Amino acid sequence: EPFLAEAAFALGGTLDGTPVADGVGAGRLHVVSALREIGRPPPRAVLAAPVPLSQLAPLLWHCAAFITPRGSTGAHLFEVARSLGVPAVIGVAPHDLGPPGSLVAVDGTAGTVASLGRPRNGRVGALA
Repeated sequence: EPFLAEAAFALGGTLDGTPVADGVGAGRLHVVSALREIGRPPPRAVLAAPVPLSQLAPLLWHCAAFITPRGSTGAHLFEVARSLGVPAVIGVAPHDLGPPGSLVAVDGTAGTVASLGRPRNGRVGALA
């Protein structure tokens, strides 16, 4: 996983958000657009949701990281992420990272998210 994160930060497009839970994680993007469409994310996926709903807490046990475009840093889901050591960032929308399944890295300490599915300098990341 550290190698995947380094590759995504080196070769992918990056976005800045608000850091919420420390650490670095990388994996395939799994987007949850509605609670009835949660599905089952693969192990070590980067979970993305429109808001940090507490109903998503059980999914964090096997996720590499969590991102959301909005929410409060004091939300229950972020408390769970911190206690499990799952990096989390607010302020990054899943649709800005490329299609589901794109390789995404999250630096919850710096608040930076990188994706190989997102264009960088007008091109798609080399490993996308």
